[in-house]
Amino acid sequence: GRLQSQIPNSVAIQSSLRIESPIDYKMLHEIRAKRACSAKQALEQFQQWQETRLERLLGDLLRRRPEAVAEFRGLPLRHQELLWETLQKRTLNLEQQRFILKAMAGIAWPQLDLRRFAESLTDALLVPLLKGAGEQLLSLNISGCTQLTVKTLAMVARHNSQLQTLAARRMPWRQIVITEFMQLQRLDLGGSLVETLVVQAPQLWELQLNYCEQLRTMGAK
Repeated sequence: GRLQSQIPNSVAIQSSLRIESPIDYKMLHEIRAKRACSAKQALEQFQQWQETRLERLLGDLLRRRPEAVAEFRGLPLRHQELLWETLQKRTLNLEQQRFILKAMAGIAWPQLDLRRFAESLTDALLVPLLKGAGEQLLSLNISGCTQLTVKTLAMVARHNSQLQTLAARRMPWRQIVITEFMQLQRLDLGGSLVETLVVQAPQLWELQLNYCEQLRTMGAK
């Protein structure tokens, strides 16, 4: 015969995932597992349920359904990052890009790569992302996002004081002033049209200026 621990379903899942609070009844209902199962079985069923849920949510985001925003923001960060990586691989129209950027606001992202949103990303859409990420944001890539103004840099310095890596390649800004970036270690401005560059970043050890052919004046502190 087969040995099977007679652990109530919710307890098995809580034990497997080390969750202290009770498992949501709706979650258990959707899993539709047996009344008793092992912790391993419960975990497998929970993971399958999560995959199905994320696939559905991805579709809702692409269809720009308002209720998908709250559900996305309520996910654990690891699931938000998984969905974000999946969205990065999709071809999105402008309306989908704007909707997803708004849905991402208010989340403490440790890194943001926004290159795929270059067509739609503006200062107004970026600010809520920066505010939501706050001091958790360590890496930001806005390369090719040419609708952003040079004011972006001041906004990043204001909201993301722990930023360590900033990539802003192929930007049209003529004058770039990098100040108050106390933790910045890597800065990539390759291919930008910058003519005057001032950098104040005591921790900076890597500066990329490849193909910045217009650069005439540079100062550093």
